[in-house]
Amino acid sequence: MNAAHTLSSDVVVVGAGLAGLCASLSAADAGARVILLCDGSLCGGSSFSRATWGLGMVHEPEGAHIRGPESLYKALCDVGMDMDDPMLSEALISGAPESVAFLRGLGAEIKDPQSPNEREFIACFDTRIRSWHGFVGNASRDAFVQALARRGVKVLEHCEPLTLTRDDAGACGLVAVQHQSDADSLTLHNLSILLTIEAQAVILATGGCCGLYGHHLCPPSSRGVGHALALEAGARVTNLEFQQLMLGSLSPTAGIIFNEKLYRWSHFVDAKGEDAFSRAGYDDKTAGQALETHAGHGPFTTARPSYVVEEVLDGAACAGSPCQVTYDDCIFSESAPEFVKTYLTWLRDERGVDAREPMTVGMFAHSSNGGICIGADGQTDVAGLYACGECAGGVHGADRIGGLASLTAATFGRYAGIAAAECARERRGLEHGSCTACSELRLVVPDEGLRVRREVGRILDHAAMVVRSGDELRAALRELGELERDLDAATQTLKVPGIEGVNEDHLALLCWGRDASARILMAKAILRSCLERNETRGPHYRVDCPQTDARQAKPQVWSLADIESQV
Repeated sequence: MNAAHTLSSDVVVVGAGLAGLCASLSAADAGARVILLCDGSLCGGSSFSRATWGLGMVHEPEGAHIRGPESLYKALCDVGMDMDDPMLSEALISGAPESVAFLRGLGAEIKDPQSPNEREFIACFDTRIRSWHGFVGNASRDAFVQALARRGVKVLEHCEPLTLTRDDAGACGLVAVQHQSDADSLTLHNLSILLTIEAQAVILATGGCCGLYGHHLCPPSSRGVGHALALEAGARVTNLEFQQLMLGSLSPTAGIIFNEKLYRWSHFVDAKGEDAFSRAGYDDKTAGQALETHAGHGPFTTARPSYVVEEVLDGAACAGSPCQVTYDDCIFSESAPEFVKTYLTWLRDERGVDAREPMTVGMFAHSSNGGICIGADGQTDVAGLYACGECAGGVHGADRIGGLASLTAATFGRYAGIAAAECARERRGLEHGSCTACSELRLVVPDEGLRVRREVGRILDHAAMVVRSGDELRAALRELGELERDLDAATQTLKVPGIEGVNEDHLALLCWGRDASARILMAKAILRSCLERNETRGPHYRVDCPQTDARQAKPQVWSLADIESQV
């Protein structure tokens, strides 16, 4: 029999990417006792990923008007196409400079450009030069580890959250499995312990949903577990149809994000060596304009003529003939822009890729513009439950300005940490009822869990990538329903709490069950969101509804009951 270990804290943070780190540190600075847990190692989120050389952070110059006609706030709302929450957008823009200062104060590596007025430092989807700062994740790890230690934050690595717990006052902790190994936690069977963590407030910082796709450019932890935990506890989600889709490498090294600044110097050929645009029926002028426009943004969008690029490249890949890219020689000269030279140096030194050699590319899911519904302090619909970073939605709309993802993580991580610490102080003297789990947990064998992972990835790649249609989305939902029925028939559920009935043999099966349940639920949520938005807007392209519909200029919001309802 496996005895459960019980821990208590004021605030528990789930996820140790940039948002979770900033939330933990800010909560501790506000006087809270903090436990930080993550399913891998510290600094494992997208902001620390090796898929890109570094991450830009942009904000208004000091003294700029936050809501002026050419402000970053105005640009964010315009690019979001009425899908952002203006209150959250303003909270981001107003708090951004302090977040950069907060990171500098921790000792994180922030690089400022030597040539800040080069157009390559205009953020993705933006049109103006603003204050640009590069966040270098790998070089900042030690600073975060030391900052956590100085503040006494208790860190639990290799820890899988299974379910949140709540009482009559709201969220009151969670149940998790901690694995005593650096190996993939889902493969372990008997080197694990069950944890119950009691807390006055819970912060979810678990990343986005794009890891659900078969082809993705994000950490494997970005698979929607935090969203599932929140939905099961009574929170809602929004804007899940707006997933960023962008070009990435297939070979010689897979999983490198294509740097959009290189589009204007790029040449794409198909497997036969023919120009991909000519083969698709586009003349040189149209192709050149599309590539030049795409140099202003990385992700796919229907809002600009650059959509031709994805039409050609995705069409070639779907036909089984992904394209190769080569570049003009000018980018290798001393006169090349600073941003480009920095990227090419990183590509060579860190990833071992010589940009002079052809690279095979394809379309990938990259990051989520939507997520859990929050207020300006990260509060969800559930008292005591907060969300921040990529798992939270509403800050960005249909499309997202580059340089704001990491800044959003840091800013709302700070906001959520401060608010959760205050919530913990207020709730400390309250009488609480007994905590109950927010979901029943499945026991799933590894083979079945792997099948769910593969099938969910295949279904989303086919129905919810660049080209979408109502018929294919409905078919995908039927496939997902069959997968869920198969899973139900092949597994059993376990009531938690009921901890005394859990033994060591259950723990890995519970983790596989949590993973499978979250994948199916969040794939269903994405597909339902895509189906209900029967228009084309930003990265959401419906071939059967190719126009933007002004009547649908509002975000979709979904509860668990909404997602599970019949189509």
